[in-house]
Amino acid sequence: MKKNVWTGFMAVALCFLLVVPTALGDTREGVIYLEGQEEKIEESLFISPLGFSFWYENERLEAYHGEINGIEGVIVSAAYSDDYMVLSMITEEAAKEYTDDLDMDLAAMSAEARVQTEVYLDLDDGVYYFCTLIAENGQYLRAVGQYYAEAAEGNAKFFQRVLDSVIFSTELPEADETV
Repeated sequence: MKKNVWTGFMAVALCFLLVVPTALGDTREGVIYLEGQEEKIEESLFISPLGFSFWYENERLEAYHGEINGIEGVIVSAAYSDDYMVLSMITEEAAKEYTDDLDMDLAAMSAEARVQTEVYLDLDDGVYYFCTLIAENGQYLRAVGQYYAEAAEGNAKFFQRVLDSVIFSTELPEADETV
């Protein structure tokens, strides 16, 4: 009996040693300013098989593969509202069409300005709609989404933080890397 308990304990300890470092590497602490207050947040790393990864605030946002309004990709949705965005990899040709439709300047995008966003407000519904393009080394990610005007200070900042943290690779960044 004692041997079985010891074997069980060692198996649990081995599992803990294998799982915990992976879990610890997939989270980080960050700081965000909301309504003039500094708030510490915990972010989780989402690695998409579509060729990109990003950090998201895991108490306020959820991230998963799916489809919303006919757009398929990685959905980042607010946990406490209907606010969301969908991230999808697109081709260079699709990126050119996307930027032409939104009057963005794809040629002007560089390492310093790799993100362009167009935001407009639907006055009837009080909803901000946004279209974003992230370009880096010939790779393009499109993000479309919405957030309600009441959440402009909150969810908009969390969505922007996600967009700023996009990494075009499935390699794991360092856990303490800041955005």
